[in-house]
Amino acid sequence: MCLSRKAIIANDAVLEIEKGEFIQIDHLIFHKKGIFVIETKNWNGALICDKDIWRLKVGNIWQEFSSPSKQNQRHAKLLLKWFENNLPERLCKKVKNCVFPVVVFPRANWIKVKNCSMPVFKGKLSLLLYIISQKNKIFEEHELICCS
Repeated sequence: MCLSRKAIIANDAVLEIEKGEFIQIDHLIFHKKGIFVIETKNWNGALICDKDIWRLKVGNIWQEFSSPSKQNQRHAKLLLKWFENNLPERLCKKVKNCVFPVVVFPRANWIKVKNCSMPVFKGKLSLLLYIISQKNKIFEEHELICCS
């Protein structure tokens, strides 16, 4: 299963939000069903998230790590700011409610998520299924070309 050939994928996207302020986004997918901001973490083992607080099991101990969901919330917010600075106003208004941050763990053995601010996926296939299962068509093909 894969995305439509009309989807646009940008890997390791670096954007200058303001002079001297940069963000690095692991993956951006421009799809007819939205703009997906993807934070990928190649963490192994068991993971727990509760209210954007992340813990990874190391041996028999649960250790707290910096939050990939909070990191990606920031990315999505700054991406919207970048759109405001770089897109025509008409298109900027359209994308304002169409940016969807998600976190993906392609190597995790086990994940338990509760009250996270965004969807979390254990692997790429579940992310793809999530994207294609979205009900609303937001963009036409010519608009995707303008966004990328």
